[in-house]
Amino acid sequence: MAEPRIGPGNTSWPSKLPTFGRSILIRERPRWNLDSDALGLAPAQASRSALASGASGWGPLCEPAPTFVRENMTLFRRAVSGPEDPKLLSLGDDSSDPGDSSMAGPSPWGIVFSSLPPASTSGPSCASPPNQSAVPQMYVMSNGQAAAAAAAAAVTSDSGDTNTGLHAGHSGEGAAVGVRLACGDALRPEKNWIGFRWQGSLYFAYSVEPHVVINARATDGACSPQFSSSFEPLALLTQQGGAKLHGSGTALRYDRDGVEQFLAVFHVTYSTGQYTSFAYTFAAAPPFNVLSVSAALPLQGTGARNFVSGLLLPPGSRKVVITYGASDAESRALVCSEDYFDELFDCDRKRASPPPPAAAGAIGGGLR
Repeated sequence: MAEPRIGPGNTSWPSKLPTFGRSILIRERPRWNLDSDALGLAPAQASRSALASGASGWGPLCEPAPTFVRENMTLFRRAVSGPEDPKLLSLGDDSSDPGDSSMAGPSPWGIVFSSLPPASTSGPSCASPPNQSAVPQMYVMSNGQAAAAAAAAAVTSDSGDTNTGLHAGHSGEGAAVGVRLACGDALRPEKNWIGFRWQGSLYFAYSVEPHVVINARATDGACSPQFSSSFEPLALLTQQGGAKLHGSGTALRYDRDGVEQFLAVFHVTYSTGQYTSFAYTFAAAPPFNVLSVSAALPLQGTGARNFVSGLLLPPGSRKVVITYGASDAESRALVCSEDYFDELFDCDRKRASPPPPAAAGAIGGGLR
């Protein structure tokens, strides 16, 4: 009997990291009751990507392991063209107003993102040959201004190359460089680290439970684990079959009632592929232990596949803005008052005010 033939299949995942560009008109913004400048976002252009490795752009990237579908004897290969899941990160003086998350002005900023390793800098996570064993890694770009300038130049030149400007390697003066955060495991997927600053240094919540916090250096990616703590409700959640906890977005200072703390978001994934997102707070001092967890965030979207990408506290507005992608098809934002948001952390108390319209698509229950 002849051996069955295995047919090839190829999937391309175009991926770009926009930095600045065309002014974005948000149709629902007047209903958010925010002042014209309250979001702290200057009109900008969602532009060309400012990422590159070496002289040829942020790519080509190493290829992940193929997937074999036995039912039709097909081996699927997947090629990804660029970085994914970018998060803005303030790198300025963290002695400023902890509630002010504005990126406006001269304060330095960077971008944290995940990506398959560029072939030009591949290590053990990108075997060659064959180049088919790569896993996503975490990268940081510390010079946002340089990336913005490169993006503006790309727009001016109309070069058509959407992945130029940021290089892989080590930072040089005035350069926009993406470097791998070295304390991750190069042989397993690394994604969704939660960045924050404390006493002038850069930290990441590497995992939600246990709450492992690492200290990192944005210029060269050097980092090391520093603290680890556990929060019993989250530990119990991880014991549920198929439930996995992952970080989302960037943490911001959110002091309440004399308690110095950070605010962040995480999501729970299940074996069904569904997501449920929660907010949580952790102490603004070592060991950065988790203090509280909210009820499930009231995000809209069908299929329970909402992925939170950003968290913003517009200065002076007393609003909380949570940006997220719905089913990998739409960009959305949940906007609510700080009072309503704080009530999400009191799961035993009946809310005195109705939820915002976005509550219609909420799934999952609260953690107590």
